[in-house]
Formats: sequence, structure tokens, C-alpha cells
Amino acid sequence: MEINKLEQLRKSICDIEIERIRFKLFSNQKEKLLELVKLFRSKVYHTGINRSYDSLIKKKREKKGQRNFCAFFSPKCF
Repeated sequence: MEINKLEQLRKSICDIEIERIRFKLFSNQKEKLLELVKLFRSKVYHTGINRSYDSLIKKKREKKGQRNFCAFFSPKCF
């Protein structure tokens, strides 16, 4: 009977350790994914690929009376 309890305890400890490792790996993957998203956004906005979105923001600002607005510091404003 004691051996059964020890075996269950060992299994529980192993399961907890596996979950801890999975969480750590997921956290690292999440950070890497966020970095890739930031890099993608900077490439899109700095190269002016998303000009239609920028122009929509400018039009919206101009309607409100705010001119010379550069969305996300796009290079076409410099």
C-alpha cells in the first residue's frame, strides 16, 4: 500500500514538473512571437506598405481639423 502512495506522489511530482516546463516553453514562444509581430509591424509601417491605412487615419484627422499627422511615423512624412 505504501509503495502505491509513493508511486502516485512521484507521478504527481513528474506531472507538475512537466507542466512547469511546458509553461516556461510557452512563455518563451510567446515572447518570440511578440518580437516577430513588432518586427513585422515596423517593417510594414516603415516601408510604407500600409499606405491605405495611413491615408485613412490622415483623412480622419483632417476631418477633425488636425493636419500634418503622420501615422506611426511613416517615412513618407519625413
